[in-house]
Amino acid sequence: MRFNQRLAWLLGVVTLFAGASPLLAAEPAKKDAARKHATRKAAPCDLSQPVEIEFIDAPLSDVCEFLATAAAVQIVIDPIGVTEEQKATPITIKVHDIPLELGLDLILEPMGLSYFTREGIVVVTTNQRAAETMETKVFDVVGLVSDDVEDQESSMDALIDTISRSVEPSSWPDVGGRGVMVPYRCGRTSAIVVFNSQRAHRKIASLLDDLRSVVSKHAEPPGKSRQGAATKPVPALDGLRGLVLNRLPKTDEVLIACQTNGCFHSARYELFFSGHAPGKVKVTGISGPADKPERRYLATVSFSPADQKQLDQQVAFYRTKPPGGCTTVEQMKISVARDGRIVGTETFVDGSCSRSRNVLSAVARRAELRTPIAP
Repeated sequence: MRFNQRLAWLLGVVTLFAGASPLLAAEPAKKDAARKHATRKAAPCDLSQPVEIEFIDAPLSDVCEFLATAAAVQIVIDPIGVTEEQKATPITIKVHDIPLELGLDLILEPMGLSYFTREGIVVVTTNQRAAETMETKVFDVVGLVSDDVEDQESSMDALIDTISRSVEPSSWPDVGGRGVMVPYRCGRTSAIVVFNSQRAHRKIASLLDDLRSVVSKHAEPPGKSRQGAATKPVPALDGLRGLVLNRLPKTDEVLIACQTNGCFHSARYELFFSGHAPGKVKVTGISGPADKPERRYLATVSFSPADQKQLDQQVAFYRTKPPGGCTTVEQMKISVARDGRIVGTETFVDGSCSRSRNVLSAVARRAELRTPIAP
């Protein structure tokens, strides 16, 4: 009897494990499936797609559900920030062929709500919670800031000031906000790096688009004034052809402003040549913002025939307009005055990195290394 009881017990244990084995075998599969589901990346939601919205006294929850289906995006309502009363608020709206992001603004703003996106999901929440969700974005501002060496920094500062005054003014640090804007320049690239809410980013993008439209609309053809009348341009120099800087006539003066901009370095100089001081050049270093530059006299150094020959070659190379693409950009503006009046200018920009030697930078470095002579 005892043997039979023991045998029955053993058979029961075997039956239990045999019945449990499919479950045990399936458990890792379930975990793998859950893991795959959890790591699957959500598709980015396109909020620029056009939608048609038409509701009469529909609750917010129904409106969000309809928009999610119509636009094939995921929309969730923040269960913490949005109250049940707001979810049940009746919405009446009728608009056609507008971007989804504009439709969301029209629906949510009257209710004191906003939204942000995260991993391809649109989250409807309060203005405060949306403003607290901050991220970094880079905006291309080429064409909205000056390309001129002397005006580049001041025009960038003016654009940043325009943005801070126009977009979410209370979000910037000068009034205690957390938002930050930092200018970025590298070669011919001009950009603004912005840390702020997604709502601020959307408004900045819209403002920059509007500014580009205005700039494009009012762009003037060369040689025309705003009224359309022809203006008398300052004559351009034919490079330095016929202009020998170390043997200028006493009536002539030449000012060369040169600048090198790279991702991690920048240098600005002015070189002044006068017919009253043949073979000499006065070198001045420039620092500080473009609207308030600080000039520091470095030295007066010799400018030899060999320097002149190298400069002629450099200008001839610039005039071929080599293709850009390099992160280091050299700029040079030559102005010639005769009897105190500007008679010619020429500006060169080179972003090719094809020349290994810039003779003007070499002359400026010589001036930095020697004891200044009385100017």
